[in-house]
Amino acid sequence: MSDFEFPSTLGDYKGEDQTKNKTTAQIYKYLTTVSTNLIDEPEKLNECTTWLDFVYFSIKNGNTTQQINNVLSDILKNQLDKAYLGTLKLGSERITVFLACCYLCWHNQIEQQEHIKVLKSFVKYIKTSKLIQECFSMVMSVATSNCQSVIAHQIVAFLLSQNNEHYFNNLVVAFSAQNINCVPLLRRLNRQKLENEDEDTQMRFQELLPTSNSTFIECVILEYLTTIKPLYAKTSREVLLQMVKYLPDFFTQNNILHTLLKLYDKEQWMIRNTVTMTLGELLRQSVFMEDVEEKLLQLLLLRTHDSHVHGRSCVLYALKELISSRSVKLNAEILYKAVERLKDKSSSARRAAISLLDSIIKAYSKQYGIMTFKSSQLEKNRKLLELEKQKLIEDCQNLQEQLNRNQIDIKYYLDNLEQQLNSCRDREQKLKAQQVFQNQISIAMPDLIKIALSNIHTESKCVLQVFTTLMINHQEGMIEYVKQILVLVYQAELQEDLNKLIFNSFVRNYSKLIKLIEICDMLEITCLEQLFKSFKQKNLQLKTADVWDKAWDYLKQSKYILPNLRLIRFIGIMDDTLLYDKLCYLLRHLKDTKQFSEITEIILIIQEIPVEDVHQIYIKEIIKSLQNYDGSDLEWFRACDTFIRFTVEKIQKPEITLLEFLNSIPITNIPQLMFASSTIGLKLYVYSEKMIKQYRKEKTQPLDEMDQMDNSIQEHMDGKIKELQDLFEKMGDLSEYSSSAEAICKNMITDSYKERNLMIDQISVMSLLQFMIISKSCTIRNIKTIMEILDCQQVQSIIKCNIITMLSDIYYRYSDLIDINKVLQKMDDKVLKVRRTAIIIVSHLMLMELLRIDASQIAKHINDQDQTIKKHSKIFFVELYKKDSQKFYQVLPDLITSMAHNYQVSEEDFKIFAKEIIPLVQKDKLQEQILEKFLNRFDIFDREASLKNRSILQRVQEAKEDIIPYNPVQLTAERECVYLSYCLLYLKFHLENLRLLVTNFPQYKKVLKNPIILEQFKQIYQKCRKAASSCKMNARKTEAIQQSHEFSQLLTIFKTNLDSVDPQLEKLHLQQHNQQQQSNQQQVNKPKKIQTQYRPPKKNTKQQIRIPDSDDSSSMELEY
Repeated sequence: MSDFEFPSTLGDYKGEDQTKNKTTAQIYKYLTTVSTNLIDEPEKLNECTTWLDFVYFSIKNGNTTQQINNVLSDILKNQLDKAYLGTLKLGSERITVFLACCYLCWHNQIEQQEHIKVLKSFVKYIKTSKLIQECFSMVMSVATSNCQSVIAHQIVAFLLSQNNEHYFNNLVVAFSAQNINCVPLLRRLNRQKLENEDEDTQMRFQELLPTSNSTFIECVILEYLTTIKPLYAKTSREVLLQMVKYLPDFFTQNNILHTLLKLYDKEQWMIRNTVTMTLGELLRQSVFMEDVEEKLLQLLLLRTHDSHVHGRSCVLYALKELISSRSVKLNAEILYKAVERLKDKSSSARRAAISLLDSIIKAYSKQYGIMTFKSSQLEKNRKLLELEKQKLIEDCQNLQEQLNRNQIDIKYYLDNLEQQLNSCRDREQKLKAQQVFQNQISIAMPDLIKIALSNIHTESKCVLQVFTTLMINHQEGMIEYVKQILVLVYQAELQEDLNKLIFNSFVRNYSKLIKLIEICDMLEITCLEQLFKSFKQKNLQLKTADVWDKAWDYLKQSKYILPNLRLIRFIGIMDDTLLYDKLCYLLRHLKDTKQFSEITEIILIIQEIPVEDVHQIYIKEIIKSLQNYDGSDLEWFRACDTFIRFTVEKIQKPEITLLEFLNSIPITNIPQLMFASSTIGLKLYVYSEKMIKQYRKEKTQPLDEMDQMDNSIQEHMDGKIKELQDLFEKMGDLSEYSSSAEAICKNMITDSYKERNLMIDQISVMSLLQFMIISKSCTIRNIKTIMEILDCQQVQSIIKCNIITMLSDIYYRYSDLIDINKVLQKMDDKVLKVRRTAIIIVSHLMLMELLRIDASQIAKHINDQDQTIKKHSKIFFVELYKKDSQKFYQVLPDLITSMAHNYQVSEEDFKIFAKEIIPLVQKDKLQEQILEKFLNRFDIFDREASLKNRSILQRVQEAKEDIIPYNPVQLTAERECVYLSYCLLYLKFHLENLRLLVTNFPQYKKVLKNPIILEQFKQIYQKCRKAASSCKMNARKTEAIQQSHEFSQLLTIFKTNLDSVDPQLEKLHLQQHNQQQQSNQQQVNKPKKIQTQYRPPKKNTKQQIRIPDSDDSSSMELEY
């Protein structure tokens, strides 16, 4: 087979030098012969032993060339399909080693799948420890010499995956001997551990980096830290955390720790976060001395001011883990940082700060117990401790002087005093910590409430968790803070979290619950009522009767009557069966009470009982109680309105009861008589209209054969309709009570307002407005008087708000009789309450499509000083988009044009409008349509005659030379184009929008002469570039980048041409400028009548009345 003679076994070699004497040509000839014979007779493979030994030592000693490697590759390639590896004997160790050598020689010449196939084929033959060690050494040697360490890592990673303990025992030896960078291998092992985490894998990771080879490991870690790249930051974090977990002692060395901390100077936030998480894990394992830990903790606290939001959030979460695991002592500075970061601009940082604060509260409660002390009590206790400590110090000094007289007794007393002094010091330290905690929580509360009431539900949920923790620990003033967030009950995403807070912290605790009810106003009481209704829906029941029994026990105490009645009503909402046993007590209290507020609550309690017989028992007693005119006027009106609503909803034939109640009111009580008559008339009018509609609907439904034979059903329905029509006529009889209200309202305009009774005026106006809703003739007769009252400057704002609110209901029914422009003018009223009410009512009418006016009248208030007006102005456009997004898209360009022509809308107002409203358009298709429509609108720039006479560039040049002050948005066309460019900033620029920008460039090319518009398009380009780089699909990403680059070139070429022009200055512009300013001022000062358009209701439909309810209390200060 060859011209050379070789020993039969490896043991017969006297040394590896025998192979060195052979030339590469001889080796090549020998291997060629072997290859030819094996191809012809593959069954002789097991008989070829000597040449395999020779090849092994030849490759090991580096006596190989590319030709030899090619021959080895051919040997393996030709035999791969014949599966000759399966014919190898299990003892053929030299053959396995040879295959490993072959694999490393030709790994670049076969596809990756063939690599794995060959690798899996020969691995199963590596059995003995000696062969494993030789194989690893050979693999590392060949990989290093050929600069193919990645291949070596692939082999080793595959070997480790075979779960053979011999591989682990020899892996570090092979790595250390060849000084191979094991970082890629660490990444692979880390991924392997994450996928299959068990104790064996952890042990292998520790065996991989033994402490006996600390120098090598130190070099590897240092090299790893100094070569971290942003692209591999995530993998680096995983590897470092695994190193810290299993090899924490290596990081205590100064050079490694110093190198780790230097990574904080990197610009990439992911690398800084890697350092933060590594330090947090090191502090958690307590591997440093106490002074070093203190310095590292201070360093982490400084990183809370990191420039990137993810960096700040990571530090706060790391501090949270340290506090939760008690790895660091409670530190006031950590509490300060948590409270400070609540004001962070980023949502994720605020959420991390809230989470950290919650952990700190739990840690304080565990260390110092339940914190029930108030701030004043803490300060008082601290002063007492100071006096006690000073006295003990003086006693110690006196005893020290007497030490020589009676040494034994004095020493005993001295030790005892020393213990007491130490105890005082501990108590003082505890009180100081509690006082610091109380102060910081008080500072944090306004920010927490502001975050809870924001629109970010994830943050609100975190705040509710903090509130729950504070309630458990009896934090001072928490009931007042909880009261402020009760409005969250109307947000579906937060209702469950709020339910847990209220139910666990209040419902089972009488004292807390009654105190919460005491301090709540009407709006918050309504929120509490809604909460208890949700408790009933979720079947949350009281496990103890203590709260229920105490509420009845304290019912007769004057201090707790009204809160207890409300508490009884709330519990009755949860379980109405509890009320039956106490009805006699309730009736007895109704007879004894003289407070109308209590009567209101009793009526609401009775309303929860679903038994009509019980209602009849209380009707007469309620009427008698309302006849006792002993309470305040406002409370009587509330009780009266509640009684009328209860009667209409729960009593059959309510007109009989209500007319009886109306006749019981003395004729001398004119305000009460006017209010009761108008309210009864309106409620019965709505009731009869509703019932007639219901009966007519039932009458038109098809009947079965039996019902058709029985005419009694039709007769019954006809009779009911006839009764309700008679009720309509009775409502007309109530108009006689309106004469007093009409007389008082007419007198309000002419009489001196200083000596008038405000309450009588309020009731008169409201009663007259309710009569106007019922009767069209009453509306015709009194609408002029109402409008004069609305325009009268002497009239109180409360009355004007009530008029605006009620006029919306009258306009709903008799739109042809109402001059709605009077209401629209109040949208710019100087009085805040009037302006707020007008904006709310007008936006409501517009959303109901009863009123059509220019939407810019609402948009200009989006930057109002009042937060409520700003909120309602934005809600109007949000609801408009939800109602009909296509219509919103059609209205938006016209709205921008209208705002550009309206000089009452400032540029700053429009910027805020664009920022708040344009992002509402979320659909990509709609954004494309809006962008295309905006770009087409830029051609208005050329149609303006004022711009044809003169170029913007000339005026810019004049401004630079201080010839004339230049305002780039003076003219209407320029103003509109600038406003359109502001809107473009808040659109999303995906691929389709990028195409539109490039293809439509000629349409908006001329407007870029305006420096403001040009600057806006530069910012648009920056958004386009970011959007193109973040595109996920490769094809779209490539095209998006290409389009953004083309858009950049168009802007650059235009800017270059613009800078090269030298325009001639024209003095005529000064005259035009002054004329334009004068005309603008005239437009602002000239009162403009707003054009409205009313959409009549559909034919054969009857409009329903919108009854003012509790929701109107925000705009109506007279609550009844």
